[in-house]
Amino acid sequence: MVAQAKQGTVEIHTEEKAIDVYLREKKIVKTQRKSYECDALILSTGARWKKLNVPGETWLARGTSYCAICDGPFFKDCNVIVVGSGNDAVEEALVLSQVAHKVTLVTNSTKVKAGSLVEKLRRKGVSILEGYKVEAIERRELFNDVKLRSMKTGETNVVQVEGVFIALGVEPTSLKVEKIRVKTHRQGGIIVDSRQQTNIEGVFAAGDCTCSSGFHMTSCVGDGIKAGLAAYLYVKRLRGIKA
Repeated sequence: MVAQAKQGTVEIHTEEKAIDVYLREKKIVKTQRKSYECDALILSTGARWKKLNVPGETWLARGTSYCAICDGPFFKDCNVIVVGSGNDAVEEALVLSQVAHKVTLVTNSTKVKAGSLVEKLRRKGVSILEGYKVEAIERRELFNDVKLRSMKTGETNVVQVEGVFIALGVEPTSLKVEKIRVKTHRQGGIIVDSRQQTNIEGVFAAGDCTCSSGFHMTSCVGDGIKAGLAAYLYVKRLRGIKA
């Protein structure tokens, strides 16, 4: 894709962190090296999975994952746990119930916050451990030893599973867009319309920073195409008015 872009008139600047944005008639993006002026701006800064931040929390190669749809098939007929208490965690557990031998949902709250989906979990045979906090994940040769602490009694015990799926949601990695008046929703994602435009004319957003693409590459690419076309038409119309 980079090679294809370079065939046109696209300039690509790498290792250059954006540190500020100014939205006037002309949009200005300030980086550590210089400032760029543009008629249209597309924010595509991504998102990161929220982590437990406990000892032993590592990526898939060590038995930890943040996406059941992506990595669930690696744990076919295995014992796994899902960590989280909201809809994201419940949906991950339901996906895994179709491939894993045993699925346990672990939440540090006293109640899973997913309404009617909780009964569906039980019908699918998913066990629920409420009021437990993951303290550490220790990788053995074939299993993970997951240390759990009871929020009520303080006692700890160890659960042995092949896979640990962390489902705490995501954090958009966008600039502090609120200070430039770009509206965000409760999750922190940038709010866009059907053309990927934000509440500010000429400013668009695409991909995981909107928290609406499902956090899959194909969806993000689709967002990018829509944003690119919308920005192109916006600039074309703007320059036509000026002419």
